[in-house]
Amino acid sequence: MRSPTALLPSLLTITLGAPASALGIIEGVADAVAGAARFGGGGLADDPRRRRTIAVGGYVSTAILSGFIRAATAIWQVGILRAGAWASRGLRVPAPNALLSDVVSPQAYGRA
Repeated sequence: MRSPTALLPSLLTITLGAPASALGIIEGVADAVAGAARFGGGGLADDPRRRRTIAVGGYVSTAILSGFIRAATAIWQVGILRAGAWASRGLRVPAPNALLSDVVSPQAYGRA
């Protein structure tokens, strides 16, 4: 089965009849949202008790929102789902990094 990301261009242009520029706009907004979400994710990952929950929740919500893209019937739905999936991804990115740093000795920080 192909991933929703690989099929996004054909979904937008062939199935929904969107211009190619719609893909660029959707991807640009999703990347901007993901970048902004990383700032929030960094603060959340500072709490050692929440790191695992944030990481797992981020992976699950990214997968669910990305999967729902295939059910979208309008361009705006694709945009919202894609931005939501990338926001989840942005929030979760710092948490696995912090979890990794928890299990590595301080002498190996630069190599981990």
